[in-house]
Amino acid sequence: MKKIWGTIAMLIATFLWGIAFSAQSRGMDFLDPFVFMTMRSVIGSFALAAVIMIFDLFREKRLTVWGSAKDTISRKFLVSGGLWCGVIITAASTTQQYGMKFEMSAGKTGFLTAL
Repeated sequence: MKKIWGTIAMLIATFLWGIAFSAQSRGMDFLDPFVFMTMRSVIGSFALAAVIMIFDLFREKRLTVWGSAKDTISRKFLVSGGLWCGVIITAASTTQQYGMKFEMSAGKTGFLTAL
């Protein structure tokens, strides 16, 4: 049963990821790329926080801020790794959004992002 739900979740994620390029392309007609990315990130952060809270309600063992990795990996490593991942994804998103702003099609942008 878990395999079926995993497959359904992957199909939904793929569908949403695909249609997001059309929304991003239309969004570039009205907003600057940095404003668009900021709004998308804020909405995504609130949605993720809500999902974490809901799943945490049904979990018997509560998670800490650092998860279960605090015993094996130092906090400094986790923070620096998170910061570097944030820098890389910000650069990639900025490049993608500016590509859409300057008339690159959503299909070409999706292909380059997947590549």
